Amino acid sequence: MRIRSRIAAATATTLVILGGAIATAPTATAVGADRCDKNTANHWRHVSDLAGAALRNGPGKDYAKKKTLDFGVNFYVYCQDTNRHGNVWYYGKDWVGKWGWVFSERTAKGGG
Repeated sequence: MRIRSRIAAATATTLVILGGAIATAPTATAVGADRCDKNTANHWRHVSDLAGAALRNGPGKDYAKKKTLDFGVNFYVYCQDTNRHGNVWYYGKDWVGKWGWVFSERTAKGGG
């Protein structure tokens, strides 16, 4: 039994060393990115609305709010979606790695 666990540990270590980029790739992008209608060039935005911006579970006000991003906070955008009302929403993560959707009109270019 000890040999099997040592082999498993060695295999896991080898996989991390050789395929670390694959093992650490963000899996959360699949959760919301499947709703995207346009891929962006992976860029930073910052919250430009003094009232902040809601980070939501989906591209619209009908989706639950996860948290509020304060004015000036950076948000890394992976893709965007235009909802049924014609509003553009960005999907990505905030500076602490929380994934969600932000209304585009609450953000401006920049950050990083």
